[in-house]
Amino acid sequence: MLKRINSIDVEFEKEKEVFCEFKEMVILMMKFQKYINLPQDIGRYDASMSWIEGAIGSKLTKSYLESILKDSGANTGMFGTFLVTKDQHIDISTLIHHLAPNTTADLLINGALKDRSRSVFQGMIKIAKNAQQTNSYMGNHNLILSDKARADSIPRLEIEADNVRATHGVSIGQIDEEQLFYLMSRGISLEESKDMIVDGLFEAVLQKIKTDDVKKALRDFVKGKKDHDKN
Repeated sequence: MLKRINSIDVEFEKEKEVFCEFKEMVILMMKFQKYINLPQDIGRYDASMSWIEGAIGSKLTKSYLESILKDSGANTGMFGTFLVTKDQHIDISTLIHHLAPNTTADLLINGALKDRSRSVFQGMIKIAKNAQQTNSYMGNHNLILSDKARADSIPRLEIEADNVRATHGVSIGQIDEEQLFYLMSRGISLEESKDMIVDGLFEAVLQKIKTDDVKKALRDFVKGKKDHDKN
């Protein structure tokens, strides 16, 4: 059964994970929409839903992803990549709200920035008092590819329960010189080495996506963005 949510097709199958139809989402973000608002309640016992976001640039992109876990056993995933260049700006906000016990969440959004581009990530995990034995993780890793690019990451946790696991991991940095040296010492050019390191950052997200068509679509869009910037 297909349910329409803010122009995004989402397929619901009993006892299976739910994935956004990725290609349509990316087209919306690239060509038509500057603001994406995707709240979703996950209110059935043991329900599972994953948001997958891919952004490869517009002058200004702002997205908001929200999952509310209302019943025991509910699970959500938020996975995304972004590649911004020139003077593009992307602003991503997320909210994962645990209202019931034994709920789980996994968020990983990785991005790379070139030229004078800018990114802002603001993530919030809320765990209500009765949401005991919750397990929630938030990750955001940013690779700066020029001296003028800038990334800001603001993870936040609000925890009222006392028997939970809630963690976050954030990094903002440039390409590791040792990784670059290792690749170039094996005859790989400087630009190809940088591309491989960026691809590795995105691959960490792709490995969490279970639908092969979605993985391929994301890889193709990122490759198209790289090829376009080189021309």
